[in-house]
Amino acid sequence: MTYRGMGRVVWEVAMTYGGMGRVVSWEQSKTDLREELRKWGVEKYALTTKKEAEEIGAVTVIFFKNGVSASPSCSRWGGEWQGPERNLRAIVGAVQSARLADQRGIGTLWAEIAKTLALPPGDDPYRVLGLTKEATPAEVRKAYLQKAQ
Repeated sequence: MTYRGMGRVVWEVAMTYGGMGRVVSWEQSKTDLREELRKWGVEKYALTTKKEAEEIGAVTVIFFKNGVSASPSCSRWGGEWQGPERNLRAIVGAVQSARLADQRGIGTLWAEIAKTLALPPGDDPYRVLGLTKEATPAEVRKAYLQKAQ
C-alpha cells in the first residue's frame, strides 16, 4: 500500500467507523495497535506517550510500511478533543482498515480514495517537519513533537 499523498483527513475519515463509540483504556489500545501493526508486518513504530498526547492534544503513531513512512495522527475524534484514549482508538481502527484493505488486495483502491481526501498538493509532511524522506521514525517523532509545541 502506498502512503504518499495521504494526509490527516484520510485518517479522520477512517477513524469514524468501526465501533468508536466505546472508550477503551490507553494500555489496551496500545496492545491492539501493536497487534494490528504486527499482523501487517510492521514491528517497529513510535507512538506519542499518553502524557505527550494530553499536552499537545493529539495522538500520533509513526511507522514504515514497504519503505514508506506513515504517521496517522488524531487530534479530535468526533470533531473535538475527547482525550487520548479515544484518539488512540481511532488510530487503531484506521490502521486496521488500511491493513485489511491491503490484505484483501484493494490497498491501491484505498490509496486512490485517500488521495482525494489528502492535504492539498505541496503540503509534504517531511518539508513541514524540516526533514528528508530518509528520516528515521525517531527523527520524525522528535520533529513532530517539536512542531506540535
